[in-house]
Parts: sequence; structure tokens; C-alpha cells
Amino acid sequence: MGLVAVGFEGVDYSSDAGSTWKHLSDEGFYTLRFLNDSVAFAAGKGRLSKLTFFK
Repeated sequence: MGLVAVGFEGVDYSSDAGSTWKHLSDEGFYTLRFLNDSVAFAAGKGRLSKLTFFK
């Protein structure tokens, strides 16, 4: 199970249900919404970013 966390400190991803995390970005975001199992959109102050996750 993969997990994605967004916040003021950036974006982080865990591929092992939260045991370890990989920092993906220093850009802060408020929210994240998945379009499907591999594409998500993150929104922050004045910005919108598309994130693509590869299996």
C-alpha cells in the first residue's frame, strides 16, 4: 500500500504502509486529490501541481 502526505513542509511518499518515507518535494500544499491510482493533483497557495506515480 502506498501513502502520500502533503503539508506546509512538502510532499512525502511511503511505499511500505508508512514504515519508511521518501521526501519528494519542498513545495507546500494544502490538499491532494487522486484522479486514479497513479495520478493526483495537489493544491497550495496560488498553485496546482500534477503528481504521477509509477508502479
